[in-house]
Amino acid sequence: MPSCIADKLNLCVGFVSNEPTVAQYVDVSSQENFAMDEESAANLQNLIDDVIFSVNRKNIHFFNIKWHEGGLDSSHCEHRFYLEKFGNAIFTNIKMLVDEDIAATTPDWQNLPPRIRKPIQEVVRESQSHLSNSRQHLRVLGVSQSLDSDCGALLQIQNLMLGQDDTCIRHSPVIVVGQDGSGKSTLLSQVFMYCPEWLGSDVVRIIRHVGRSPCTSFTPELLRNLCLHISLLFGFEISPRHYSFELGKLSIWFLDLLKLVEAKDNDLVIVLDNLHSLRCAPNNQASILGWLPWNLPANVHIVCSVSEEEEKILGLLKTRISTSENFVYIPPLTSQAAISMMQSNLKDNKHVLTSEQWQYVKQRLGGKTMCPLYVKLLSHLARRWPSYKTLTDKDVPLTIEELVNMFLIDVENKYGIETIRKIATYLTCTSFGLREAEIVELLANSEYEGPQMDNELDNRKVEFSVTHWLDIKKELGVLMKMYYVDKRPYLYWSHKSITNAIRARYLPNSSDSQLCHTDLANAFHLGFLMEKEQKGSPLDESKSKRKDDWSDMLREIDELWYHLMLSGQSNDSVMLDWEVELLYSMTKQSVDVLSQDPQQLATEIINWLRPFLNGTTKTMDQLVTNAREWCNNNIIPLLVPQNNWLSLSLPPQVTMMTCPHPITHLVCTPDSQHVMGCTQEINIEMYHLPSRNLVRVFTGHKNRITCLHITPSGRWLISGSKDSEIIVWEMETGNMAHKFSHHTSGVQCLTTIHSEALIISGSDSGVVVVSRLDTGQVIHKLENHRGVISSVSVNSGDDIFASASTDRCVCIWSLEDFSLLNTIHLSSPITHMDISWDSTFLLLACTDHSVHVRSLTTGSDVHCLYGHQAAVTSLCFARDNCRCSVGCKDGKIYLFDIHSAKLLQTLSGHSDPVTSMQAQDNDRFLITSGGNKIVVWNFFCKKEMFVPKSRSRKEDKHQEPVTCVAVSRDGSLAVSGGIISTRKIFEQM
Repeated sequence: MPSCIADKLNLCVGFVSNEPTVAQYVDVSSQENFAMDEESAANLQNLIDDVIFSVNRKNIHFFNIKWHEGGLDSSHCEHRFYLEKFGNAIFTNIKMLVDEDIAATTPDWQNLPPRIRKPIQEVVRESQSHLSNSRQHLRVLGVSQSLDSDCGALLQIQNLMLGQDDTCIRHSPVIVVGQDGSGKSTLLSQVFMYCPEWLGSDVVRIIRHVGRSPCTSFTPELLRNLCLHISLLFGFEISPRHYSFELGKLSIWFLDLLKLVEAKDNDLVIVLDNLHSLRCAPNNQASILGWLPWNLPANVHIVCSVSEEEEKILGLLKTRISTSENFVYIPPLTSQAAISMMQSNLKDNKHVLTSEQWQYVKQRLGGKTMCPLYVKLLSHLARRWPSYKTLTDKDVPLTIEELVNMFLIDVENKYGIETIRKIATYLTCTSFGLREAEIVELLANSEYEGPQMDNELDNRKVEFSVTHWLDIKKELGVLMKMYYVDKRPYLYWSHKSITNAIRARYLPNSSDSQLCHTDLANAFHLGFLMEKEQKGSPLDESKSKRKDDWSDMLREIDELWYHLMLSGQSNDSVMLDWEVELLYSMTKQSVDVLSQDPQQLATEIINWLRPFLNGTTKTMDQLVTNAREWCNNNIIPLLVPQNNWLSLSLPPQVTMMTCPHPITHLVCTPDSQHVMGCTQEINIEMYHLPSRNLVRVFTGHKNRITCLHITPSGRWLISGSKDSEIIVWEMETGNMAHKFSHHTSGVQCLTTIHSEALIISGSDSGVVVVSRLDTGQVIHKLENHRGVISSVSVNSGDDIFASASTDRCVCIWSLEDFSLLNTIHLSSPITHMDISWDSTFLLLACTDHSVHVRSLTTGSDVHCLYGHQAAVTSLCFARDNCRCSVGCKDGKIYLFDIHSAKLLQTLSGHSDPVTSMQAQDNDRFLITSGGNKIVVWNFFCKKEMFVPKSRSRKEDKHQEPVTCVAVSRDGSLAVSGGIISTRKIFEQM
């Protein structure tokens, strides 16, 4: 409803006849001062009457303002009161009209069933946002350009869609290909607009600009949103099984929906802009296209756009779409086409260039190809040329980057470099852009400074005023675009080319980007806390019933997490973390339940994570504790699990990497992020496990490396070789710190004590040498063995160590005086040995394939481990002192219970002999090597909360239908009732 404000000027009070501004005002009610014919006067009076009598009375406001010399003056008391009253009236009316319109057009979500309320909200908000963005792309064309532009690509798509519809045969998707800035998004928006003319008014259309919102950034989210949207538009069933985020299930659902649409009379058109913007793992780009059907029904049309620079994606598309006609290429503009487009742009903006200026532009662009984005920017620049300006090469840049820099320099000169730099860098570092209020807050807050430019003169400070922002936004309008995300407007750079140019100007190195991400992380963290505080506690019923505000909180969390990940070294965000793996498995298991009812998150955390709590996972402990507190304070009734009968099974393999050459020995850093392996006999290669990248190579040995050891702190890497030398390496730099030649024959094995003061090494000649790590000074030589020293190991208390040999003996030594404490004799030569972390057991492997568990203190036989068939090539104890791992020549890894000698599990991940294995801190991971493969296994042993026992007697079942069941509070008893009044009491066994 329109609003009207009538302003009546009262000249009677305080009238000054010699005031020069009085002549600017005319009293239309007085015929003496204004000559008006009778018909015009009647029409004017009718207009005033129509406004007064037709417009709602609450939208009409009358003001009487006294005259004052110099006109309206805010310092004048009555005028100031008038301005405040006038502003409040305008604000109140506009707010009321907006609220009424929102209330009339927004669905009443509370009337929808709770299980589908949130998905429908997501689809509606996402659809409205992308429709608004599509209209933004169409407005870029302008009237003249729309009439004069080449419609070849649009006509080709029309012919493909109409030809497919007429032949009534199955067909493939249409792929639009062009370089960045070529107009792909605008073309797809035109296709979306013209579909009703081509296929009929009953056509169902869906458009998504991929990567422009959280719901379109990843394949599962995009596909799920599309499936929900299709189901809502066609009235198909949405059941709880459809809430999954698993790509496999979603792909099946999408194909089933297309089969249902095939039976309908109307067409379905799905437009996906920038398909290559879907995010995926670096080695799993096939997931971007794996769900896309290549054989579509006649009444289903999928039109996608892909950047010309995305060669891998295009390669996959070409292998799956056999007909080249389905690829619509947007060629670069010739100089003649660019001049024509520039003329249309200037015509739409009512600007004309002189013949001399046109002649220079044609000469400058002659023989070159360019994209529409370049022409758009050049046209905007040309509108600033006065008619008398003589153009030079500097006035007509030939690249987008040069044009962007010209616009930025111009705005910097007007509003200060610091202000523009902050706007440019913060926008560049965001995922989807920023709201205007957020930009103003970042600019006005002195805490957020952003990166500094190299030139000191560029750091001059100009005081920022909030009123400057509107002018800056107008100046930078040619580079920016307003996108709608979740129905809210965000400002961001309009094209990737512009983003790259701005990044090259203001963020030349990674440290500058990190500063920006740090500022944004702090800002979004503050915003998240404020949003959380505004919502109040769950007990505050007035605040807990706020509608439609969950998207704000989700956005704060999403942005906060993104900037926290990038605020440090980007390589550090690629890491191997057991707790992250556990949370990922938990959320993957819970996603179906949470999609239907997000209130169940706390109970899902308690149910799945509690078995993994053992006092060593502080983050998990705190998370479960917080979940319990939330359940206790929540006013909504919840079913909270008191015991755990569900088991969360972690995937056996966490990650795997393949090395160029076979690995003979392997050790891992204490933080599980890097491994060092001998791959070419005399070299040691260091790899970053999460990224699988080679970090550095350690070179220095002259003969084959026989053993590796990394100290508990992770500071030193120690290697032994057949050349009889021991080398100590600095892990941080890769430099050689020390080289020792204590042995006269090849070094076979070595280790250090946990304090890292001593090195204990054994050689082929049967000699054990104890030396200082820092100086290499030999402390003691032990020559008790008569065979090759195959293994040495130190207990956790650093008071005793053991040496094993092919002479079938294990010697237990004191580290205080190096006296022989005990000798253990076996029946076969010993190849591998390890000491449990509680200094209780010895684990020994022999050449006859046997594995023995012996007491460390007495040497007595505990038991032998059976279950493996091949020769033992490696072994180690778990940190829990209850399990051990045995790697064999057949590539299998056998996990045993030490106390019962029971075979717990067999891991099959290697096809070659398992050469090394190492259990990590708290048994989070077990890292093994075999052949040229390195495998990281989940090794955590969770506690069993409830193990059902087998019943010793037959269950006494009801003979009639059961009508009710109840369970006691402690879960020990249960009672059931039947239809014929029979009651049975059951006890938990």
